[in-house]
Amino acid sequence: MSEISSNDDRFGIADDMAGVADKAFTLAQEHIDADPRAITWVAHHGTFSYYDAFDPDTFTLVPLVWDGRRYQDNLQAHRLLTEQEVHGLLDGRTLEPVPTALANLGRPQRGLQR
Repeated sequence: MSEISSNDDRFGIADDMAGVADKAFTLAQEHIDADPRAITWVAHHGTFSYYDAFDPDTFTLVPLVWDGRRYQDNLQAHRLLTEQEVHGLLDGRTLEPVPTALANLGRPQRGLQR
């Protein structure tokens, strides 16, 4: 999940990763058949995340627990990932830069610096 600067500050992904995952999983079920317990959730932040951000991209492993109906989050279990760990999780796949992905979705990009 990538935090983007056009999100309302009241709805940042870092504040409610379990809620974001619940919604994303619900939407994804229309297109894929996945076990909610088998999904690895990663929070992604970068220069596109905040209007005053200058730091490089960061990736945080968010080990959510599926209780049979929804995800549960334990903030103490979050941990930053190294670049090598992120590449390992992607298993050779590459991700589009966030501004490109947003443009392809037709989303507003105000404040994006990439």
